Formats: sequence, C-alpha cells, structure tokens
Amino acid sequence: FLTARDSAYLRWRYFDCPDKVHRVFTLRKRGRLVGWSVLSVKNDQILWGDALFDRQVLQGVWYLLHYVATGAFPGMKSIKAWFSENPVWWRAHLLSLGFVPRPEPDGLTLCYRSFVNPIMDRDTVTSRLNDSFYFTWGDSDLF
Repeated sequence: FLTARDSAYLRWRYFDCPDKVHRVFTLRKRGRLVGWSVLSVKNDQILWGDALFDRQVLQGVWYLLHYVATGAFPGMKSIKAWFSENPVWWRAHLLSLGFVPRPEPDGLTLCYRSFVNPIMDRDTVTSRLNDSFYFTWGDSDLF
C-alpha cells in the first residue's frame, strides 16, 4: 500500500541507507532492465530481502542468484528469503529454484487495518489482500 518500487524508493531504502549493508543487483536483457534484487549477508547466510522481475524472464533469476552465491558472496552456506505467496507465478518459480517454504521463525505475519466502509464484508477485503498482495522482507524494518 505504501511502497512503489520505483527509483526514488530504492534510492531512499537501499542506496541512501546509512548502515550500507544492502547490495542491489540488476538483471538486464539487451540493455533493458528486466529485474533486480537486494541482498545482504549475515553470518554465513545470504539474505535476499527484495526483488522485482519481469515475468517473461524468470530464467534470469537463477543466473543472478548464481552470480551472487559464487561471485559476490562466495563461501556462504545458504540463501534465505522472505516473500509473500503472491503472485502465484513468483512463488512457483522460487519453489522451482529449490527454495523451501518455512514458517517465519518469530511467528511474524502481515498485519493491516482496513478503513473501508464497515458495511463492506471484512472477509472480502481480507480475501482480496491474501490473494493479491506482494510484500518482501525489505518492506519491513527487519531487513
């Protein structure tokens, strides 16, 4: 609701972040930006905190992650990510890459407050959000 993943947001959230722990990686096809990811390292894990990719070039996600794991952050044991279940095609692609869904270790979950007309069925609002809302670890203050 509050985040537009545009250049101004990315600059504010990652490039201008004072702790400088995030690295942004881009994927280009014939010079055109078709995806990006934001990663960092903690202990022996690569943390994949944010991503946005063109659905038509998902095969490039593997190449980006391969480069990150072998070139940018060699010697790390695993890649840990936190993505919503939507869109369904993104989740399916992550599963095809070998990512395994697990419960959030601290039991954290998405919370929101709806300010719609009280006459509207609350379950309808919840259903719409559950079926379409995309969020990442980077949308929180935990990444």
